This record gives sequence, C-alpha cells and structure tokens, in this order.
Amino acid sequence: MARFAIGSSNMILAMALIFAPGRTLAQAPCTDEQARQKQGRLQPDSHEQSQLSARAHMTPDPVALKKIDETIALLEQSLPDFKGVEGHYWHEMFDPSPASHTFRYEVTAAFFDYFCVPMKNYPPGVAGKVQPADETGTWIYFSFNSLGWLVNEKASLGKELRTVGGETIFLLPKENGEWKGHRLFAPLHNGQKAEAILLTAPNHFPFKPLSREEFLQAREKVALNHLNEARAKLGPNSTACRDDTGGAAEPSGGPRLVRYAATGQALCERSRGRFAPGDR
Repeated sequence: MARFAIGSSNMILAMALIFAPGRTLAQAPCTDEQARQKQGRLQPDSHEQSQLSARAHMTPDPVALKKIDETIALLEQSLPDFKGVEGHYWHEMFDPSPASHTFRYEVTAAFFDYFCVPMKNYPPGVAGKVQPADETGTWIYFSFNSLGWLVNEKASLGKELRTVGGETIFLLPKENGEWKGHRLFAPLHNGQKAEAILLTAPNHFPFKPLSREEFLQAREKVALNHLNEARAKLGPNSTACRDDTGGAAEPSGGPRLVRYAATGQALCERSRGRFAPGDR
C-alpha cells in the first residue's frame, strides 16, 4: 500500500509540472520585428508543380530539366539571406506547336512576406503568430526561348494594328541602365513596375525597329479596313463618302478624297475645301 501511495503521488506531481506552465507561461503575441527577422527559405511548390505537370502532354526534356535545376541553384545562391520572406518556385514546359521551331519553358518564383497576425478577428491557431502572406507582388520569371510577358497582348498595339506584312507591333519598354553589360528594361507588368533583362547571343536582339513610314502604313491599313466595313454596311447606292475610284457620282460632282477620323466617321473633302460628314 505504501509503494502504491508513493507512486500515485509522483504521478500527480509530474502531471502538475506538465500542465501548470501552460497556464502561467502563455505565449506572448508576435511583433512586426519578429516577422522581419524570421528566417525563411526557398522551397518547391509541390501543389502548383503537380498541377502544371498534369496538364503537360509531353515527356520532360532532360536538357531543359538540367537548365531548370541550374536556374534554381543560381537563384538560391543569389539569395543567401532569407529573412522576413518565404519563397516558392515551380517550372512549366510548353508543348511546341507544329509551326514552332523552339521549345519554351520557364521557372517562376514567388516571394511572400512574413507578417504578424493580429490578435483580433483571426482564428486562435494563427492569431498572434508570424505567418506568410497569402498574396504577393514580388515575382521572378526565367523564360527560356521566349520573351514572356514582354510580348503578350497587353504589350502590343493590338491584334488589328499590324505591319503591312502582318507582323505584330510592340512597344519597347523604357530602358533603365544596364546590368553586367545587358540592357535593363523597366516595363509595366499588370500595372506594376518591373525589370527585365534579355540574355541573347551577340548581335541577336529579338526586337527590330519600326520606321515611321511602316507605322503610318499600319495605321492607314486599319483605317481603310474600317472604311471598307462601313461602306459594306451602307450599300453601293448610298450617298456616303467614297473615294474617286468607284461608286455613283453625286449631283454635286461627288467628293474628291476620303479621310477617316479617329471617331470612326467617314469625312468627305469637297471642292470648296472643307470637310463635311457623309450620309449615315
């Protein structure tokens, strides 16, 4: 009986030592400085990667996979101090089209700041603790055999405004100095300031300049297309403005030339030297 009583007392004492500190030494809420000093790391995003890999209908190219591994190693080397931020990366390979002669792939890295979660209006599991943010505006893209978002639709002057030869016209981003001998561009990406560096073979800059004459020819082509569409809707017997190459003449002798205003309204240059709108 004595031994049992001693054993029971020890057990009760041990339980008291376990549970008592939990009541007296409650964890204090975090601070913003703790969030800034929290050590983060760069890690693969397994969820994003699995989704991208499931959508790919191709066998991963071993040369591309090696380049991807080298890119990630270079990224880790360039970011040795990972305080106050958490990084996630993934890669994507794009199926080449039948008309394409290049294989495109890219590595994306997103960086999420740590922040101190407020005590109020947050679940007990995260309130007062340092957590990574859910959204970020800090991204790094490595695009291989591609110009990425430098040549997406937002960077172009539109699908309609093309050169006479059918080439897409893009706005070259503003230059902002150099980086190790390479031109540093400062485009706007999704409304935010960004930086872009193009690594190419010597004398192989991917953009070629567009002359003023070529640009005006592209604008003229768009204007004529709009004018022809308007004429088609009006019909051949309309008294609307038409050039002097066809159509019935008006009683006044008809207009000599046609101009197309920015508003889309056809204008006629009449013999007395003023412009008057055509019939609608």
